[in-house]
Amino acid sequence: MKFTYTLYAAPVFETVAALDDSYKPATDFTKQAIADSVANLNFSDFTDFEDVDRGFVVAPASLRVVEVSGQMASDADTFLDMVHDDKPCPKTVNPSTWRQAQLMTRVRAYKVIDKVYQIRGFDLAVITIIKAPGGLIVFDPLGTKATAHEAFDFYLKEVGPNTDTLEITKDVETHIIAGLTFEFMLTLSAEAPTEMHSWIEDWGLLNTGENAVMSAHNFLTLRGAKARDPMKWTTCIQQKIQRYGDLVQTMIGQHHWPNFGNENVVEHLTMTRDYIKFTHDQSVCLLNLGFGMEEISKTIEMPKSLDSYFNTRGQHYGHLKHNSREWDANPAGFQRLPPVERAQQFVADMGGIEAVIERGQWHHNNGNSRWCAESMNQVVLRGQHYGHLKHNSRERLPPVERAQQFVADMGGIKAVIERGQWHHNNGNYRWCAESMNQAVFSDPSNRQARYLEADCLEQIGYAEESGTQELRHGKKSYPEPDLGESFLFEMPLRMMLQSLEIKIDPEMAEQSNGLSLNLEVKDTNEKFNFIISHAVLISLPVDVLPTTARATVTAEKKKAMINILTTGDTSGVSVSGVSLPLPSLWGVSPLCLMEPGTS
Repeated sequence: MKFTYTLYAAPVFETVAALDDSYKPATDFTKQAIADSVANLNFSDFTDFEDVDRGFVVAPASLRVVEVSGQMASDADTFLDMVHDDKPCPKTVNPSTWRQAQLMTRVRAYKVIDKVYQIRGFDLAVITIIKAPGGLIVFDPLGTKATAHEAFDFYLKEVGPNTDTLEITKDVETHIIAGLTFEFMLTLSAEAPTEMHSWIEDWGLLNTGENAVMSAHNFLTLRGAKARDPMKWTTCIQQKIQRYGDLVQTMIGQHHWPNFGNENVVEHLTMTRDYIKFTHDQSVCLLNLGFGMEEISKTIEMPKSLDSYFNTRGQHYGHLKHNSREWDANPAGFQRLPPVERAQQFVADMGGIEAVIERGQWHHNNGNSRWCAESMNQVVLRGQHYGHLKHNSRERLPPVERAQQFVADMGGIKAVIERGQWHHNNGNYRWCAESMNQAVFSDPSNRQARYLEADCLEQIGYAEESGTQELRHGKKSYPEPDLGESFLFEMPLRMMLQSLEIKIDPEMAEQSNGLSLNLEVKDTNEKFNFIISHAVLISLPVDVLPTTARATVTAEKKKAMINILTTGDTSGVSVSGVSLPLPSLWGVSPLCLMEPGTS
């Protein structure tokens, strides 16, 4: 999907159209963009709906999940009602996205094949339960204790009534679990750093984990998880095709509905392999030809053979635009114009190339070399030359300063908004969003700029298949995550210490430079030496505690050590040496540390 882009020099208006925090309908430009984006899709193919509903057992009356504390863990009832099968797709939603939402909202218990059940919709993941001769085997016990408890209780109550933990370390391992023979295959660094597939030959059942979901996946996640390796990913899928392609009858995963039938399973694995490899190969090809990341994301288009397959659509979750480039998570940059088109639009809105050079010369003469270099770079990218202007520095200005200079050279924030409104009215949403992003950075309190940027991103969002509150209504404060005791106490102590290392207050730590502190946990036989060096906290695992430490904290149980590290609670620990609580040292999590030279 692409918006048609035409270069315009926006006239300056005397008045600006009314801007407010209301949601706007899809414009004609957006409606056309939506229609173009789904031109290759066959909406009369209901195979996925048949697969989703196959094996239906029972549905819960509600999906309101409440924590033991009484706090609401999740409440999807309103959303489920909104995208019910009898609800038509709104004009502000891409039909492909609406279809995917309807497929994903089957919150029910399903019998996949004999003795294999899935509970879908209680969480982002799918819980799979296998009734083996020796007991129940559970795959992916969901993301939170509350949803896991609710889903498993629902299974026990509605479907029928010993799980063990097994560590897989080799590429391929065969194990008998609860009387059932499994073959496990590690797929490290594919969809996740640690991932595996499982195969039950007696049933022809392949579990691909998260490696072959019913959607395009992310290579570079928006939330900041470790980047995936597309080559390892495609290799592991190809290995599954070669190893099980002639035998598999049913494929399940941890986020979506199953695939049924050998032909359908192999087709899905093949399409998944190919869209991942196509994105990778074409990105690298263009990179080697000298294309930048924004140019690559604009240039790559899925071939019709891949684009017409619903279940590897590059929009519902993973997105071709951010799988083929890096992204800074700023919504204004998601549909950013490539450098040349951006430069052309900048020059046009500035009044032409002579005006840009004239302003650039003034900045150069007044020592504002960084902005001069940046504005002249736009001229060069546009395909023009900028004479003999010289630059003292090639360092780019920080975002706020750059935005302020952009707005100043455009004639002030009123002029920028007027031009932006004109571009919005003519369907140039990407440039409008970018120029309004500069206006918002320049003056975050300007409501008109925020509303206009939100209006542009809204239209872009309507046409996309992966789904701008903050610009209109401000950023809401998020509640502190309630991880629960089980999460903290199961965390390896080394990982806990690493999480504390990044929370240190440098100013307070500087006052404790040279501090050495020992930690010892008896029941796990773990020993660490804490060192504060130049406002950096270093936690070193040791076999023998150094005698030079200022103090030693000893705990019989790991739980007691975690308590003192995270809450300052000293019950269950003993301290030898001098100590003084310094909660402010940590900044976020209080930590009892020893201040040298005190008693």
